[in-house]
Amino acid sequence: METKFFAQNIKLDLRTKDLIRKKLEKVVRLAGYKEKDVRDIRVDLSRNLSHNADERIRLEVNINLYPGQKILRAAERAANLQNALDRVETILKRQVSKYKEKRKTKVLRGARFAKHIGLAAPEVHKEKPKYGQRRREE
Repeated sequence: METKFFAQNIKLDLRTKDLIRKKLEKVVRLAGYKEKDVRDIRVDLSRNLSHNADERIRLEVNINLYPGQKILRAAERAANLQNALDRVETILKRQVSKYKEKRKTKVLRGARFAKHIGLAAPEVHKEKPKYGQRRREE
Protein backbone atom coordinates (compact mmCIF):
# COMPACT_ATOMS: atom_id res chain seq x y z
CA MET A 1 0.00 0.00 0.00
CA GLU A 2 1.52 3.25 -1.13
CA THR A 3 0.48 6.59 0.35
CA LYS A 4 1.18 9.67 -1.73
CA PHE A 5 1.07 13.09 -0.09
CA PHE A 6 0.56 16.32 -2.04
CA ALA A 7 0.73 19.56 -0.07
CA GLN A 8 0.13 23.11 -1.23
CA ASN A 9 0.95 26.18 0.91
CA ILE A 10 1.58 23.94 3.92
CA LYS A 11 4.51 21.89 5.21
CA LEU A 12 3.99 18.28 6.24
CA ASP A 13 6.26 16.79 8.87
CA LEU A 14 6.70 13.07 9.57
CA ARG A 15 4.43 13.15 12.62
CA THR A 16 1.53 14.55 10.58
CA LYS A 17 2.09 12.03 7.79
CA ASP A 18 2.11 9.16 10.29
CA LEU A 19 -1.10 10.42 11.89
CA ILE A 20 -2.85 10.57 8.52
CA ARG A 21 -1.46 7.17 7.48
CA LYS A 22 -2.67 5.49 10.72
CA LYS A 23 -6.20 6.89 10.38
CA LEU A 24 -6.45 5.74 6.78
CA GLU A 25 -5.07 2.27 7.55
CA LYS A 26 -7.78 1.94 10.19
CA VAL A 27 -10.43 2.72 7.56
CA VAL A 28 -8.93 0.16 5.16
CA ARG A 29 -8.92 -2.51 7.89
CA LEU A 30 -12.54 -1.69 8.73
CA ALA A 31 -13.42 -2.27 5.08
CA GLY A 32 -12.01 -5.79 5.37
CA TYR A 33 -9.21 -5.24 2.90
CA LYS A 34 -5.58 -6.18 3.29
CA GLU A 35 -2.67 -4.00 2.25
CA LYS A 36 -2.26 -5.92 -1.01
CA ASP A 37 -5.87 -5.05 -1.98
CA VAL A 38 -5.17 -1.31 -1.89
CA ARG A 39 -3.50 0.06 -5.00
CA ASP A 40 -2.65 3.45 -3.55
CA ILE A 41 -3.83 6.24 -1.29
CA ARG A 42 -3.62 9.84 -2.42
CA VAL A 43 -3.80 12.62 0.17
CA ASP A 44 -4.16 16.22 -1.06
CA LEU A 45 -3.69 18.86 1.61
CA SER A 46 -3.83 22.60 1.03
CA ARG A 47 -4.09 25.82 2.97
CA ASN A 48 -6.06 28.65 1.45
CA LEU A 49 -5.93 32.03 3.18
CA SER A 50 -8.60 33.70 1.08
CA HIS A 51 -11.50 31.74 2.62
CA ASN A 52 -13.02 32.33 6.00
CA ALA A 53 -11.28 30.98 9.10
CA ASP A 54 -13.47 27.88 9.35
CA GLU A 55 -12.40 26.59 5.94
CA ARG A 56 -8.68 27.27 5.74
CA ILE A 57 -7.47 23.67 5.53
CA ARG A 58 -8.70 21.46 2.70
CA LEU A 59 -8.08 17.71 2.91
CA GLU A 60 -8.97 15.30 0.12
CA VAL A 61 -8.35 11.55 0.31
CA ASN A 62 -8.70 9.01 -2.52
CA ILE A 63 -8.29 5.30 -1.77
CA ASN A 64 -8.02 3.11 -4.88
CA LEU A 65 -8.88 -0.55 -4.31
CA TYR A 66 -8.05 -3.45 -6.64
CA PRO A 67 -11.12 -5.71 -6.33
CA GLY A 68 -13.74 -4.24 -8.61
CA GLN A 69 -11.72 -1.03 -9.03
CA LYS A 70 -13.61 0.65 -6.17
CA ILE A 71 -12.55 4.18 -5.22
CA LEU A 72 -13.30 5.64 -1.80
CA ARG A 73 -13.14 9.44 -1.84
CA ALA A 74 -13.68 12.11 0.77
CA ALA A 75 -12.95 15.84 0.80
CA GLU A 76 -13.44 18.21 3.70
CA ARG A 77 -12.59 21.77 4.78
CA ALA A 78 -11.94 22.77 8.37
CA ALA A 79 -10.15 25.29 10.57
CA ASN A 80 -7.31 22.88 11.40
CA LEU A 81 -5.90 19.61 10.10
CA GLN A 82 -7.13 17.45 13.00
CA ASN A 83 -10.78 18.44 12.49
CA ALA A 84 -10.54 17.89 8.73
CA LEU A 85 -8.93 14.48 9.26
CA ASP A 86 -11.64 13.40 11.73
CA ARG A 87 -14.39 14.44 9.32
CA VAL A 88 -12.73 12.64 6.40
CA GLU A 89 -12.39 9.50 8.51
CA THR A 90 -16.10 9.64 9.38
CA ILE A 91 -17.07 10.07 5.72
CA LEU A 92 -14.87 7.15 4.64
CA LYS A 93 -16.23 4.90 7.40
CA ARG A 94 -19.77 5.70 6.28
CA GLN A 95 -18.87 4.83 2.68
CA VAL A 96 -17.25 1.57 3.78
CA SER A 97 -20.25 0.48 5.85
CA LYS A 98 -22.60 1.35 2.98
CA TYR A 99 -20.45 -0.63 0.53
CA LYS A 100 -20.24 -3.66 2.85
CA GLU A 101 -24.02 -3.62 3.43
CA LYS A 102 -24.66 -3.41 -0.31
CA ARG A 103 -22.32 -6.34 -0.97
CA LYS A 104 -24.01 -8.38 1.78
CA THR A 105 -27.47 -7.59 0.36
CA LYS A 106 -26.40 -8.72 -3.11
CA VAL A 107 -25.17 -12.04 -1.72
CA LEU A 108 -28.43 -12.58 0.15
CA ARG A 109 -30.47 -11.62 -2.90
CA GLY A 110 -28.56 -14.16 -4.98
CA ALA A 111 -29.13 -16.86 -2.37
CA ARG A 112 -32.86 -16.11 -2.27
CA PHE A 113 -33.04 -16.30 -6.05
CA ALA A 114 -31.18 -19.62 -6.11
CA LYS A 115 -33.53 -20.99 -3.46
CA HIS A 116 -36.54 -19.75 -5.41
CA ILE A 117 -35.57 -21.47 -8.65
CA GLY A 118 -34.49 -24.63 -6.85
CA LEU A 119 -30.72 -24.55 -7.19
CA ALA A 120 -29.99 -24.63 -3.48
CA ALA A 121 -31.70 -27.89 -2.57
CA PRO A 122 -32.74 -30.13 -5.43
CA GLU A 123 -35.82 -32.16 -4.64
CA VAL A 124 -36.51 -35.64 -5.95
CA HIS A 125 -39.77 -35.64 -7.87
CA LYS A 126 -41.62 -38.86 -8.54
CA GLU A 127 -43.33 -39.16 -11.85
CA LYS A 128 -47.06 -38.76 -11.75
CA PRO A 129 -49.00 -41.63 -13.27
CA LYS A 130 -50.69 -40.86 -16.53
CA TYR A 131 -54.45 -40.89 -16.69
CA GLY A 132 -55.72 -44.42 -16.39
CA GLN A 133 -52.46 -45.94 -15.12
CA ARG A 134 -51.62 -47.13 -11.65
CA ARG A 135 -48.63 -45.94 -9.71
CA ARG A 136 -46.00 -48.61 -9.23
CA GLU A 137 -44.58 -48.99 -5.77
CA GLU A 138 -40.86 -49.68 -5.63
